[in-house]
Amino acid sequence: QVADGVIGHIFWSRRYVQDVVTPLLEGVRDDFERSVTVLCSVQEDPGLARIDAKRTLAHYASTRTYRDILAADGFGSAADDCRDAVRAADHEAMVRAVPDAMLDTYAIAGPPDELHDRLAAVAGHMDRAILVPAYIGTPMARAEQAYTTMFAALRSRGGTT
Repeated sequence: QVADGVIGHIFWSRRYVQDVVTPLLEGVRDDFERSVTVLCSVQEDPGLARIDAKRTLAHYASTRTYRDILAADGFGSAADDCRDAVRAADHEAMVRAVPDAMLDTYAIAGPPDELHDRLAAVAGHMDRAILVPAYIGTPMARAEQAYTTMFAALRSRGGTT
């Protein structure tokens, strides 16, 4: 074996890791690290955090390559809606295309006091989480504030940045 680990995509849900990834990793050495990227939008205003995260998630979900994995998690029609919204460059439709259940399956989006619990729910089955910011259609000042808020929330409970 030549790899130290694997970094999974934001669409590596708990179900996908359990049903697909874990069987593929059977027999790897004990120190093989499993990481996953997690879309993260942490803001004092949870509504804005969810809107920003939904736009970015819609962008990723619009890619045909991910449709099967999204469908396996129950979000196939949402992936189609995301593709239509992205093609139309309609940011409001992108937000509407992502149901709350889909957002909660693949992302952390909410106030800072929920970050640690959401991180455990979304990525607790992995060795490491790599947080990816919401950036599609998010004004730069709000994105920078979201970073600051996220880092402060991670530090508040001993997380590393």
